[in-house]
Amino acid sequence: SHLHLCGYGESLTNLDLTIANSIDQMITLGKEALEKHEYPEGEWLVGRGWNQEIFTVKTMPTKEDLDEISTTIPIAFTRVCNHMTVINSKAEEVIGIDHETFVEGGEVVRSPNGIFTGMLKEKAMLLVRNTMKKSSIEDVVTTIERAQEKLISLGITSVQTDDLQFSGAGWETIIKAYATLHKEN
Repeated sequence: SHLHLCGYGESLTNLDLTIANSIDQMITLGKEALEKHEYPEGEWLVGRGWNQEIFTVKTMPTKEDLDEISTTIPIAFTRVCNHMTVINSKAEEVIGIDHETFVEGGEVVRSPNGIFTGMLKEKAMLLVRNTMKKSSIEDVVTTIERAQEKLISLGITSVQTDDLQFSGAGWETIIKAYATLHKEN
């Protein structure tokens, strides 16, 4: 009954991982993205759409897998459902995850011996978002416009959106972005 318009607009700029049929292919796509784009200090490589259920070997990716892409650039790859994100060791370092990190309403996944696997579930994914640069009103406007242009190109002219929890900006920024777009027709 709804979608997340800001999240969709943001996903259009992320590395598309929906085509990955294995962890190795995710790694290859990540390496190719690094070859095509220079990542300055503080910028993250962000991807979305992996699904271990379609992998030839149905295994969840780990931080060690993403470390094969880079150990100097923080990386966050979100599953197709948007309820799990795997990060590399650089992202773990930037966020400051340690053996005591706990997030109510989420999970910092650890192996049976207590080692962080790189997987963050549900509200623990906010550890990534809260470490990244916050979106301005102008950023959110651009994100919404990007999403609407894509949807209109597909013939979709009306949506119901649940953007108030878009974690790239606070709800106040989201409301101001929509008000700005409305004012500009």
